[in-house]
Amino acid sequence: MSTLASGIRLKDGRRRYNTGTPDLLLDAAEYLFSRMDYESTTLADIAKQANANVGQIVYHFGTKEELLRACILRRAVILSQQRMKLLESYQQLVGRQGMQIEPLIRAYMDPFFALVLGEDDQGRDYARLLARFVWRENATEIIAEGFNEAAMLYIDSFRQALPGLDEDSVARGFQFMLGTIYSSVAGDKRIELLTDGVSKARDYQAYYDVLVPFVTAGFTRMAEHKP
Repeated sequence: MSTLASGIRLKDGRRRYNTGTPDLLLDAAEYLFSRMDYESTTLADIAKQANANVGQIVYHFGTKEELLRACILRRAVILSQQRMKLLESYQQLVGRQGMQIEPLIRAYMDPFFALVLGEDDQGRDYARLLARFVWRENATEIIAEGFNEAAMLYIDSFRQALPGLDEDSVARGFQFMLGTIYSSVAGDKRIELLTDGVSKARDYQAYYDVLVPFVTAGFTRMAEHKP
């Protein structure tokens, strides 16, 4: 089932999305952007995938760049809300003084991997799209708009769990963590070459199982390290 985009507004504020048509266009764009380069995907491709026309895309979104922005923000809102809810539940359970780094890392990663490992094809499309998008030169503003509120709460909680982390090291460590998360769904088949096919590029559960202790150990070691 498609996620409604009623909470997203274009930058110029000219309309809210309040019909099913924008969602169909977003679904089509999300599908194609996750599989093809953004530059090579045309509005005509997206319109064809959505069984619509280019005029409808222009009417609802204006430009391809604005359509891409809407694709990212549509589910970013949901991901961020899930992460903040998990963080709040954990803090209520153990108190701020009782927080530990590994449960915090799991709480941040789990909503993303729920998309990757779930049965919803659209969720996997979004995860792949996000993993492609974050490396674009002009992605920072949109990523910040969609994800910074939750990210700042987690960064603060990481420092609470590991007082040895200073502001710079926790921010850099957080960036490293994001890089490993996104790289895990990139489908890079080099891992198959390195292991003679034993490890599979699309075994996302295996990536998750390794990522949690890997990232936990990294943050823990940084907190212990005294320059």
